[in-house]
Amino acid sequence: MMRTSSTRNRNQGIPWLLAAACAAFCLACPRTGTAAWSDDPYENTPVVVAPGNQGSQHILYDGQGGYFVVWHDFRNEGISGWDIYAQHFDADGAELWTSAGVAVCGLPDNQKKPKAALDGAGGIIVTWEDAETDMAPDIHAQRIDADGVPQWDPEGVAVIATPSWEECGWTVSDGQGGAFVMSYEGLVNRVVSDGSLPWDSPVDLSQDGSLSLDGPKIVSDGANGAILCWEVGDAVYWEDGDDVAVQRIDSSGNLLWNDGEFVYLTSNGGTAWWGACPRLLPAPGGGTFVVWRLSGGEQEIIQVQKLDSDGSPQWDSGINVAESTELDSYSHDLASDGAGGVFVTWAQDDTMFGLYIDSEGGLPWDGPVQLGAAGDFMDTSDPSRKTVEDGSGGFITAWIDSSEYVRIQRCDAEGNLLWGDSGTVLSYATSFYCGPRLATNGQGGAVAVWNDDRGDTGKDIYIQGISAEGALGDPGYTPVSGGSSGSSGLCFAGA
Repeated sequence: MMRTSSTRNRNQGIPWLLAAACAAFCLACPRTGTAAWSDDPYENTPVVVAPGNQGSQHILYDGQGGYFVVWHDFRNEGISGWDIYAQHFDADGAELWTSAGVAVCGLPDNQKKPKAALDGAGGIIVTWEDAETDMAPDIHAQRIDADGVPQWDPEGVAVIATPSWEECGWTVSDGQGGAFVMSYEGLVNRVVSDGSLPWDSPVDLSQDGSLSLDGPKIVSDGANGAILCWEVGDAVYWEDGDDVAVQRIDSSGNLLWNDGEFVYLTSNGGTAWWGACPRLLPAPGGGTFVVWRLSGGEQEIIQVQKLDSDGSPQWDSGINVAESTELDSYSHDLASDGAGGVFVTWAQDDTMFGLYIDSEGGLPWDGPVQLGAAGDFMDTSDPSRKTVEDGSGGFITAWIDSSEYVRIQRCDAEGNLLWGDSGTVLSYATSFYCGPRLATNGQGGAVAVWNDDRGDTGKDIYIQGISAEGALGDPGYTPVSGGSSGSSGLCFAGA
């Protein structure tokens, strides 16, 4: 379901002209260089404060001490509906692009649920769900250069056409200036740096619709390919439950594992029909870690598996890290130790926990470490990357506590809590939050982004840095040889 700019122009008339003029004006504005890392948990650094709601925020470390943020935005409700915006912050927390963001796509009709990947040249490739009125969305992509200027067609490149309403482009760099994009229901395509699509058609993991896919995730394999993960079940009623499956794809669209067949991590019926919510993280050497939730009986289980570069499971049938009737469905996440092991975080009985699994599948700690006060957990939101590597063999994780404050904790490889027994509060601006989502430069600090409705303009987006010592403000960055932080964990985050 592809469409042209001319169709959209003809149907939309004057509102299209107004939107285009607005976008052109925004792009012509000089860099503002305003804002900086806030050290006040009652204020925080605004990413965007504008009329209407802003949300579905995604944060990405730029490799040079700065951070990209993308989001969907309803400020132009009467002209173009939902639009896609982006901002780039430098290492000092200053905005590098137009204040309140540059318009990635501000055309009529709705653009929502953005994701982003680095383009390898100082910019990003952004993907989003793009829908005309009364029609199902395509997944579109746009490349934004280091100056915040779109490089492709104003409406982006139609990467995947799909009949589903439940779409968003899960996106990761292809290591060659382009990106892999995976749809919600299992179509995978690649867009290269000039905006062209090198494959004849997307790869269809749903086997021509005979299978129903859910909960997709995608990460780089470190060799110009990608590793994919999803829940798979019967296309009609999921009668036998659903399984967690993985696969690896190369830059030409070839499926590399198990002769192109799925690698299943669960036996059929091992999970509830939509509750596995898998998370994915690359392992050194081209493999991957996967965490998911098993359910269906009285107890729910958080399970982790490690696969090697050939897709072979390394930890028998997986390692159970938690078992309870009170697991939060979407709280689990992963962070690498940088040496072949992994940290797992999750919420249980309204409390955040963490556990370390070493490279051989051993459990060096006596048991899970409680990361915050008992009962002081409310939400982490569905998307992954609320737990990240700290660059020193430990991890950082964030959540919304029972007071609706944004809270964060750092833990080292021995299980010691580094930012207090209950973590540090990033924001006291009590309101309704969505997020937080994290990024790190691998030097001990982190940056979180979330949206809340503390003001009178609807939901706005805020960003907050925290240092390696747990002080709010500058997350800390020291340039190293080659201009990046040098942390192997920093490229692990997929979208």
